[in-house]
Amino acid sequence: MTHGPMWLLRATTDRLSFRIAFLLAVVLFPLTLAASYTASALMIEARGRAQAALKGETVMAAGEELRNINRVVGAAEALALILPPLAGDATACTKMAMEFQAGRPEFSFVGLMGNDNVTTCSTRQARADYSDQAVFKTASDEDNGVILLQGQSKDDNQHLLTITAPAYDTDRNRVGYVALSIPHTQMQALPHPQNQRKQLDLLTYDIDGDLLTASVPMEDAQRLLPKDRALAALTGPNPVTFADSANDDTERVYAVVPLVAGQVFALGIRDASDSVNILPAVLGAPVLVPGLIWLASLIVSWLAVEYLVIRHVRRLSTSITAFAQGARIIDDVEMDGAAFEIREIAAAYESLTDNVIRNEAELEYAIHEREVLLREVHHRVKNNLQLIASIMSMQIRREKVPKVRIMLKALQDRVLSLASVHREMLQTSGLADIHADELLHSILQQIASRSDVDAGPAARGISITDDIDPVRMTPDQAVPLALLLTEAINTAIQHLGDLDAQTPQIHVAFKRRSDGKFQLSIIAELEGKYSRNAPESTQVDLGTQLMIGFGRQLGAKLEQAIADGRYRATIIFDLMELAQGDANAPA
Repeated sequence: MTHGPMWLLRATTDRLSFRIAFLLAVVLFPLTLAASYTASALMIEARGRAQAALKGETVMAAGEELRNINRVVGAAEALALILPPLAGDATACTKMAMEFQAGRPEFSFVGLMGNDNVTTCSTRQARADYSDQAVFKTASDEDNGVILLQGQSKDDNQHLLTITAPAYDTDRNRVGYVALSIPHTQMQALPHPQNQRKQLDLLTYDIDGDLLTASVPMEDAQRLLPKDRALAALTGPNPVTFADSANDDTERVYAVVPLVAGQVFALGIRDASDSVNILPAVLGAPVLVPGLIWLASLIVSWLAVEYLVIRHVRRLSTSITAFAQGARIIDDVEMDGAAFEIREIAAAYESLTDNVIRNEAELEYAIHEREVLLREVHHRVKNNLQLIASIMSMQIRREKVPKVRIMLKALQDRVLSLASVHREMLQTSGLADIHADELLHSILQQIASRSDVDAGPAARGISITDDIDPVRMTPDQAVPLALLLTEAINTAIQHLGDLDAQTPQIHVAFKRRSDGKFQLSIIAELEGKYSRNAPESTQVDLGTQLMIGFGRQLGAKLEQAIADGRYRATIIFDLMELAQGDANAPA
């Protein structure tokens, strides 16, 4: 038998150990909830402190970065004062730019740009038009200096950080701007704090969210950025911290600190696991201890109930189950160490089993005596009926009047049918039911073998075929069914007429129908020839009346007809339940 999930759930929740553990869990749950709430508050506070610490580390790490940027900005502003006066002498202006680059080899480009983005002088000497480059277009539109990250340079495919400062003449008219470019790799080579934590990665970006510098190669910086937040959205005036998934699907903690108001921002990045590990004592103990206490309480309660109660109940349950399944060799149930109440239950069970076993033995003996008595009754009744049939057979042989012989023979068939019923009940192992197929076969064989006595049409011999389903019936239905079959065959023979040269053909069917009912059909023919004017007699009328009466006992109506050259008798009835037959059986 397959049990469903609901059965398994019910079997688990019905156990005593589960219910006690569940009640204890409910009692302890408010305390665990309060402890968890306190632990959560501590965790939130600790996370805030960790994020504040990350913010401080970001400020410290970005300080040197800011100083490096400020040095470049200062250089640009100094050149913005030196180069504009030399704008009229391109050679002197170029010489000054190249001398500055010679003292600052980290710069890849130094130049004075006009408002039209065409170089006035530069370290590249030749005049060049940069109006098609977005970075210089932005610088020409700004009245203040800007810090911008170019894409890859045409010369060496390096990322360039370009810093500009506006240039004015002596009348404070803007004549252009000074531009300094430094490769990103050179920015990484500038001095940084020596005590910076390895786990902290630092990026700087501008107001538009474009990266300026990074503590890692620019190609690797993209994977560190938050997946769901754009850098342009993280350009507020105040420092912020948050946790998010990076583009490489790693959980990280971020801190944003403004470096140059409205222009440059620093982004400190650390793996989330590193942030949690900095406070293991603060975060671990308050969360784990309440949960461990709650779990330990459940385990202890379950073990206590298992040891003190369940193991004894299980042993007692095993013995009870075996007894309920038929085992009658019952050993003493071991209850050493059990509580007083459980020992009392075990003692009551042992007393109960002793009484049940004794009562069952007495009941089995009484049933055996009853069975023997019933078998003896059926045997004696069968013998007496057969004796009566034998006496009637002797009388039939002595009788000279044919009609009387026919009447006696029909009466003898009824007696023998009853004898067959009692013989079947004697041979059946169950006393409250009869194998109807065996009973009907026996009656048909008995009728087919009666041709040794001259009794009218029966003297010709009878050819009987049958199609009978195996079925068990109660005696209340088997007796009228057997007698009805006998009367139906006798009536069928009477309808065949007196054609001594032919052999009567009779077919008997007892089948279960599709609607659950049973149908008994008797069909008789004499090679297709019938006496339409079969002799009427008292025997025929009595047989029909008996058939109708037996049909009523079966709760059905008899149907007879002669059509298409055949005699047909049919009865349809519901089979009585065997349990109902047991209830009707005499005590």
